[in-house]
Amino acid sequence: MEYQQKLSRYPFLSKACGMWKVYASASFYLVVVINLILLFSATRETQDNWEFSSEALGSAVRFIGVFQVLFAVLVLVCYLTEYYPVIIKKNELAVDRETHRLYDKETYSRVQGSVLMKALIKNKKHFQRTKLGDFLLVLQDLQVSYSLLYLLVSLLALIHFMLYGVLLLDLVKRNENLLNVLRSVSLNSKQLLLTSLFGVIVLYLFSTLGLVYFSEYYLAETDDAEMNTYCGDLLECFVSTSAVGLRAGGGLGDWIGQATQEDSKYWARMAFDLSFFIVVTVVLLNIIFGIIIDTFGELRDERKAKLQEMAENCFICGLNKFQFEMKRLSWNKHTQIDHNLFSYLSFLVHINCKPLEECNGAEKYVKEQMQENNLGFFPQNSQLLEECQSTQNELIVESLKNIQEEIFNIANS
Repeated sequence: MEYQQKLSRYPFLSKACGMWKVYASASFYLVVVINLILLFSATRETQDNWEFSSEALGSAVRFIGVFQVLFAVLVLVCYLTEYYPVIIKKNELAVDRETHRLYDKETYSRVQGSVLMKALIKNKKHFQRTKLGDFLLVLQDLQVSYSLLYLLVSLLALIHFMLYGVLLLDLVKRNENLLNVLRSVSLNSKQLLLTSLFGVIVLYLFSTLGLVYFSEYYLAETDDAEMNTYCGDLLECFVSTSAVGLRAGGGLGDWIGQATQEDSKYWARMAFDLSFFIVVTVVLLNIIFGIIIDTFGELRDERKAKLQEMAENCFICGLNKFQFEMKRLSWNKHTQIDHNLFSYLSFLVHINCKPLEECNGAEKYVKEQMQENNLGFFPQNSQLLEECQSTQNELIVESLKNIQEEIFNIANS
């Protein structure tokens, strides 16, 4: 926070660094323009070379590419300028959390002279900053690593223009739904890996059957075959079975020689082809696809639930929007004025930066609660709801008194 205050003393620099996402968007749009030019102007010159249909278009790509690199540099520099202290502080907090986690273990409490031992260990484990250490910590930041890689590919693309196609993958990082597609694979990587390993074993078993009993049906390049397959040894048979069987919609039997009824292995081939289709094409591949699709659905539902939670619950007090609607109170007034998130954040920053001896009673209490990581100072209710409830209670009491008076008058008459 102190660094942000220092940075805000230079309005132009602060505003320029805060626009690093705009520079990233500009860089991506330039990449799209370059790829559109390549799409409509790149032609093959020789078997191993290509050229632009017009020299002017080639010059335009180089010119736009220079600006794209400049924007990529701005993204990296501005992000580091704005978030460098945050990256270092985040790693300091991570080290502190790991240290406290180690101290809580029973192992340390049983060490002789445990108080002294913990103090010594804490001194050894304390986060020590060095220039090399800070540099390595910065490189470990995901955004910095990505920006460096993006800049490297951009520089190489000035030499090899076809690399601009790789930069289009930046769209994945820029879109939450596309990120969930990647997460749907990475989150269940162990399960997918084990299922794939099981599939490889199944393909290997079918390859052994193919080598021993059906090798003559694998069509070599001398035969009239749409896709050449080989089964001279077990390795060739495994490669052909895997490459052809996984790609064929009807299984391996679609791409190897067909058996006739006169063939002695006709019924065995039918069983072989059908079992390969059921086990590999239908079961195994759909299991893998099902794992990916189910994970993507879970991530989508989780994101939807988070957005709904943010929209329908107050971040400060946790009250639900429905409670305000039932009382005909303004939800926007509650979240934007009474319990404004940024107002509370500003107050916490103010308390954190203010010395303890300069705090008044309320500020001192909040500061002590913050140091203890206690959130008890946050409000648990809404003043609007309490006032509304109090008014309703008064109306109910008044209505009851009126009813009692009417009953009393009727009884006396």
